[in-house]
Amino acid sequence: TIGIILHLQQQQGERVSEYHQEMIRSQQEQQQARQDWQRRLDELQQQYHQEAIQSRQEYQQDRLDLQRRYDELRKELTQVQQQHHQEAIQSRQEYQPDAAKT
Repeated sequence: TIGIILHLQQQQGERVSEYHQEMIRSQQEQQQARQDWQRRLDELQQQYHQEAIQSRQEYQQDRLDLQRRYDELRKELTQVQQQHHQEAIQSRQEYQPDAAKT
């Protein structure tokens, strides 16, 4: 009987030990999973931060390019307006002597 009791206690002890080992393994897996997720979250946050910086830089560059192009077009328009104004004055001056002849 004592042998059976000792055997049962040994089996129970092994089961308790297996349970504790399983608990420890499960906790380690959970901790590893948390660390993996935290690392992935950190990577994503870093990537988002870099993309935001790049996007701001591209926006600023686009804005400068558009401002430069606007300034070029404005200058071109001013030149065309001045040219048309000069042509109109010249045309009037050319027309007036002709009108005086008739």
